[in-house]
Amino acid sequence: MGPAATTAGSYQWTSQNGVTSSTLSRRLYTDRAGTITGVRLFANTNTAASILVDVLKNGVSLGWVGAGAAPSLSAAYIGTERVPDTVSFAKGDYFTIDVGSGTYEGRLNAIIAFTY
Repeated sequence: MGPAATTAGSYQWTSQNGVTSSTLSRRLYTDRAGTITGVRLFANTNTAASILVDVLKNGVSLGWVGAGAAPSLSAAYIGTERVPDTVSFAKGDYFTIDVGSGTYEGRLNAIIAFTY
């Protein structure tokens, strides 16, 4: 018998309005345990400003040393997918987004891809 099959899923976090440098308080609660396979930013309009974010699990950064850099956007609709240092999460954990630098007038979206 082979290994147990895994199922891919994703959580999408969306800002309500434009964003600036701060922790955005909307929490995205998980409905199951899983392993993060990547985080990607995208925007609903092209942005000339660079935006750098951190993704926090239960208020603590997921860490981006192994990925080389945190998720970001720079004059593009879609950012490069990054895999954080902390990839596991439990049912009931929550994610928030911390905009470390940049200002964006439109809605900012983060996709947290995972397997379970």
